[in-house]
Amino acid sequence: MEFQVRKGLETPLKVHGMNTRFFLVYCIILAVLVLFIVGFLTNAMSGEGSFVMFIVALMVGALVSVFLRVLFINLSIERKFNKFRKNIFVISNKDLLHSL
Repeated sequence: MEFQVRKGLETPLKVHGMNTRFFLVYCIILAVLVLFIVGFLTNAMSGEGSFVMFIVALMVGALVSVFLRVLFINLSIERKFNKFRKNIFVISNKDLLHSL
């Protein structure tokens, strides 16, 4: 008889509560947000833009990052208690004898 053995790797890898694919997307989006915010900062420091726009961009970036983090963590949660399957399995003595 052969039995399949698993070494406890049935759950997917999570980084900061997110699946790895969501974490990678989150990091890429954060990098783009940081680039935009640095762009607003450099414009404000050079005199072309206003410092108020930098503060607004910083607040919007923070809100977007928090929203994405909560969204990706919720998408990464495993639903353990799904609906029960309505399949009916009938096992006879003959099936049990063949399995031994």
